[in-house]
Formats: sequence, C-alpha cells, structure tokens
Amino acid sequence: MANTGSIFCNDTLLRVVQNSNLFEDSKTFVDLRLRTTPDETLKAFADLNKNGREPTTDEVHTFVRTYFEGPGTELIQHTPEDWNPNPYIVGKVVNPDMKIWMADLNAKWKDLSRKIHKDVHDHPERHSLIPLPHPFVIPGGRFRELYYWDSYWVINGLLLCDMFPTVKGMLSNLLYMVQRFGHVPNGTRVYYITRSQPPFLIPMVDAYVRRTSDLTFLKDNIHLLEKEYNFWEDNRTIEVIKNGEVYKMARYNVDQPIPRPESYREDVKTTAGLSQERKREIFSNLASACESGMDFSTRWLPNPIADKNTNILKSIKTNRIIPVELNALLYWNAVLLSNMNAMLGLTDQKEMFRKKAELRQRAIDAVLWNESRGIWLDYDIDLQTSRDFFFASNIIPLFVGCYGNESDMNSKVEVEEKVIKYLKDEKVLDYPGGMPSSKIESGEQWDFPNAWPPLQQMIIEGLSNTKSSRGQYLARELAEQWVKVNWKIWKENGNMYEKYDVTMGEAGSGGEYDVQTGFGWSNGVVMMLLDKYPDLLLEG
Repeated sequence: MANTGSIFCNDTLLRVVQNSNLFEDSKTFVDLRLRTTPDETLKAFADLNKNGREPTTDEVHTFVRTYFEGPGTELIQHTPEDWNPNPYIVGKVVNPDMKIWMADLNAKWKDLSRKIHKDVHDHPERHSLIPLPHPFVIPGGRFRELYYWDSYWVINGLLLCDMFPTVKGMLSNLLYMVQRFGHVPNGTRVYYITRSQPPFLIPMVDAYVRRTSDLTFLKDNIHLLEKEYNFWEDNRTIEVIKNGEVYKMARYNVDQPIPRPESYREDVKTTAGLSQERKREIFSNLASACESGMDFSTRWLPNPIADKNTNILKSIKTNRIIPVELNALLYWNAVLLSNMNAMLGLTDQKEMFRKKAELRQRAIDAVLWNESRGIWLDYDIDLQTSRDFFFASNIIPLFVGCYGNESDMNSKVEVEEKVIKYLKDEKVLDYPGGMPSSKIESGEQWDFPNAWPPLQQMIIEGLSNTKSSRGQYLARELAEQWVKVNWKIWKENGNMYEKYDVTMGEAGSGGEYDVQTGFGWSNGVVMMLLDKYPDLLLEG
C-alpha cells in the first residue's frame, strides 16, 4: 500500500496541483488530509491525466476538493496539565508591568500547545503529519507542527515556567523521530524527513537534565543522542584541506531532486529556464538552506553583495559553504555528550566525545577563524577561502565557548576582545532593535533589517560569558534593546512575532511568507533574557 509520501512528495502530482494556484500558500495543500487511501487518490489522479492531456484548472480543483480536506484537522488544542498561572519566571522578574507580560506569555503556551488527533494515529497514511506520542508546542501562524531548532528556545521557556512533564514529552517526541528516521527532521511532516535543522536536541536534553536531575531519562536515551550526533558526522561531513592539513567539517547538504513540496511554486519560479541538472542542484541547495534554519539569506550565495539584486536564489550554493554555527554547535554537542557520559559513569564514551570536541575545535580554529578580521567566517569550499561578510552567525562560537585554550585564559580573552572589536568595527551594535542577521538588504528574511530571536539570545549569552567587562556590558545592552522591542509591540497589540526589524523596532518582513505571530521561540528568548537580567527596564 502506498503511504502519504507517495502523495505529498510526488513531483508529478505536486506540479499539477501546486501550479493550479488553488491555494495562496503552497504549504496549505501538503498539510491537507486525504479523504481516502493514497492508492485510491493516486488512481483518481491517474484518471485525471488519462489520454496524455493536462487537466484543466477546474478538474484539478474538483480533484482536490473530492480527495482532500483541511488543513488543521489533525491537531487538537491542548491544555498542558502542568501549566500554572504563577511560574518561576513571573516571580523572578522585578518590574510589575513585566510580570504581567510574563504571565501573558506563560498563558500563550496553552494557545500554542497541541496534541495529535486520533485519526492521525489510526490512519497515518492519510496525513503528511508524523504521528507523535506526546503533546507539544508549535511555533505559531502557518507553522502547524513541531519544528526542530525552534524547540530549543521553546523548551527553555517552558522550563522557566516549571512545565517539566511537557518538556519531557517534547523531548520524547524528538527522540522518537531519531529512533524512527535516524535523525531529527526539520519538522514533523513527511516532506521534511530528508532534511534536518541546526542540531539542538542534545542541548535541549542537557537543559532538561540540569533543571530536573532526571538521570534515568538521560540513561534511557543517551544512545539516541549519540545517534543524532552521528547523523551529522556520517551524512553532513566533508574533508577540507587547509595549509596541508585535512580537517573534517560539517555543512548543510540535503539530497532534494524536486522542488520543496511546501514551497513548490516558489522553487519552480526560481529555477525557470534552467537545465534539468541545474534545477536539481538548486533544489538541493534550497533544501539545504532550509536545513540551516536560515532560509533564505544572501549568506548562501556565491557573492552575497554582488548577487543581492538578482533573482538571488538562482545562484544559491549552500552545500558548498562550511557554516560557522553548524560546526560550533557540533563542538558543543560533543562537549555535552562527553559530560553526559561522565554523569552516567561511561568513561570510554566520555573520552571519545572529549576527543571529538577537541578535533572539532582544531578544525574551527584552522578553517573558520580569520585572524586578520578577528572573527570566525564561513568558508567557501570551491574558492578555498574565507567568506568575508558579516552575518550574525559568525559570533556563535562565542556562545558555545569554542575558542582559546582552557588552560590559558589569556588566549580566550584575546579572542573575546577581537570579536568585540569586530562587532564595533562592523557597526552592528548601533541599531535600536538588536543585531541584524546581516548587513545586506536583499528582501530575504534572514538579511537586513531583520533580527531573529535565536541569534539574539546566542549572541547575548556568548558576550555575557566573556571575561571582558565590555563584552558583559554589551550583552546586557543588547538584551535590554531586544526586550524593549518585544515589550513595546506586545503592549501595542498583544502579539509576539517570529522576527523584528532592527531599524524601527517593529515586526520584521521579507521572504516567502508574511511575518507570523505566536511565537514560540520569541516567547522563550524573552523569558531566558529576563531570567538572566530580571531587573531590566526598571524605569517601566
């Protein structure tokens, strides 16, 4: 029997339906429910194409109305049993007005919490949604499912709201997917399975265990955490030669020979006029950019500045770039796995992951650190050189502590001071609404003037962890800017947005879809910053 992937990942069917423009958003169709089996649906579609002619728009619309329904029927609003109106974070914040804000964001967890409808479990072949065993928190807006890297900031927010069983359930969902697919997919849809997102599962489990001391959970799942780590080593690693030395580096690299099902029309438009071979390359690189979580940005172009005014995605080369943050995160993953194995008394595994972290840092130092610029820079595999452009992701090694020598504090301080100088020289600390994702205004959502919550939190945390008083001052200043922007807009309309404009302190824009509200990681980041700096905005 055919499965749901034979429908929602079927290039022929997608081409006919998505190009009929039945839905404004391409994602709507692939989130629908089948009214009957995939086999019957495919037979009806074959009948639609009989005699070798293209079906009319009316015929396509009738086919969709007859064999599909929804979207949104597969998820049920869920009130978590562990939700309470007065959690830890509300008590910690000093400002009375901000206590009200935190209480409202705490209430939003109920609005964003979902559980899988019984029909998805009973008839998984009729849904693109992957059936998960436990309730979870969605980002919000058009994102009607669990997403991988979003969950790191959501989970940290939930932990600050004392929702430990909910967090354990979400982690169990992610681990279930590692067991089933060999890695955590981008999101919980069949069309996301071939790609992942930045690897935050291990840090999520670390945050949960540190807060709850649940070593039984860790012991039961350490093998799956190692499996997730190995996915990146086995499937996303390439050898890079620098100064005669060979280094193993990670990159985003998805095998995707067709347009993304959830953005089908957009990908067809991007690749119009190209050869079939070139189209397949672009489809793969578009999906690889989605795997980065930063879709889209001039960061993934051959020349971010020169290419910004063209049909920029037509030249995208994501899988020919060694990204700073991915390698930094994998270093962090290895450090955490070493620590976790130590907690469980597994000495051999502890030592193995310690060595992996050490090798990863050596590779980052050699390939990504640019001494003349005083910063980490993405590396162009084809040109064998650093890509000297500002992107907020350049700063992530500061967040994970992947620099210097632990036995020589001066070596760490020296790097920290260079990074701070770089930020000042690039003038990316001068905006009222946080640090921009890039300095290039392209119309893509991960470029100027947008700032994104996850990058803000990691940069702030990285600066605050430095031994530099200037770094710690900048961390607090950036935190205050970010909290103010979020608070200002929340006071105006009660909404939290997925991204913000650094120049105006308003909701962000650009990209393939309108700015979304909710919003899971935005709520979590604000809670994390106010947990760190509970006395912010005392002037009210």
